Amino acid sequence: MDFETDSKVVADNIYKGDGLSDFMAIIHDCRHLLMTDLANSDVKFIRRQANMMQEGFLSNFILFYFSQILVIF
Repeated sequence: MDFETDSKVVADNIYKGDGLSDFMAIIHDCRHLLMTDLANSDVKFIRRQANMMQEGFLSNFILFYFSQILVIF
């Protein structure tokens, strides 16, 4: 499964980001999910004009993922 985002910051940090901010904590959890449950997936940056149909998909996926974690705990 391929994920497309119009956020270059998200796409870049999924593969090589490091840090201690709240943003990087979310990116780290997404990276872990992509390496375990979604091992054959990829995150790609695409320009907003080419991404009108899927705009916000990755951010909605992240919100859904964390809402499931909060329900478990």
